Amino acid sequence: MRKSNIGGIIIAASTSRAKPMLKLGSIPVVKRIVLTFQQAEVFPIVVVTGTQEDEVRHELSEFGVVFIKNENCEDATLYESLKIGLTYLQDKCSHIAIAPVNSPVFTPETLKKLLDAGEDVAFPVYQEQVGYPILITTAAIGEVMNYKDEAEFKQAIYSVQDNHARVEVEDEGVVQDIHSYEQLQRLLEKYNRSLMQASVGLCIEKETIFFDNRAKLLLYLISETMSVSKACELMSMSYAKAWKVLNKLEVELGYQIIQRRQGGSSIGRTHLTQKGIDFLQAYIEYEDSVFKYARAEFVRIFKDKNLI
Repeated sequence: MRKSNIGGIIIAASTSRAKPMLKLGSIPVVKRIVLTFQQAEVFPIVVVTGTQEDEVRHELSEFGVVFIKNENCEDATLYESLKIGLTYLQDKCSHIAIAPVNSPVFTPETLKKLLDAGEDVAFPVYQEQVGYPILITTAAIGEVMNYKDEAEFKQAIYSVQDNHARVEVEDEGVVQDIHSYEQLQRLLEKYNRSLMQASVGLCIEKETIFFDNRAKLLLYLISETMSVSKACELMSMSYAKAWKVLNKLEVELGYQIIQRRQGGSSIGRTHLTQKGIDFLQAYIEYEDSVFKYARAEFVRIFKDKNLI
């Protein structure tokens, strides 16, 4: 499976500090970050959960994100939760965007500027204040993970010895958090405009839909974990539902998508067949192509004419 360009981590674990379900406008802050990440083509997105876990999973169950619980959520530090997300993403993408759930407001353009900086670590800076999200390369993960002080989140990022970039942005939201709720409300109209986009819901169907965004994530996670049950846990899908999706997919396509290996060290593991891998990669390529075209046409037809 190919690596994506940018994966994302949303840290939403601490029961004493994180407020993932706090409404900003009409949606919870955790959903706002997911939407911004998706605008910037971030995939996979990992939500490190803990507090209000059931509500967060329910809110985001249809958004194609991965859920990993910090079991120490009562005393969870940002750094501890960061390491959980980094461990999962380290071999899945070239860059990782990191956003604490309490810092929910930034634009997709800010993420693109951080990526364009071309450094191992990039921080957004607004009027000389460093904010979020932070972007790091997977090459820097080792230094971040080996930092000794569990209490210091940003210092762990700063510990990367070389290739830091402080990227000046005209994005006030990067330095605001839920503790400055009135300022966030004041900025809301601007940031809601930045979320306005062409929404394309892709699926494959015959008489009924048999492959969609949730099925794509299921295949992706099976390919990564070699386990249907682990994939279900990560994406908040029931085991029975997953097998229903897989069985229907194979019937509709007319060929085998998954393969169980019996015996030896591979007992109980589930793999995608080569045709299953080819199908998933083809769907991701198709999805990328459609989304890029839709975004470009949305800009040409609406934004370039100042209609939106």
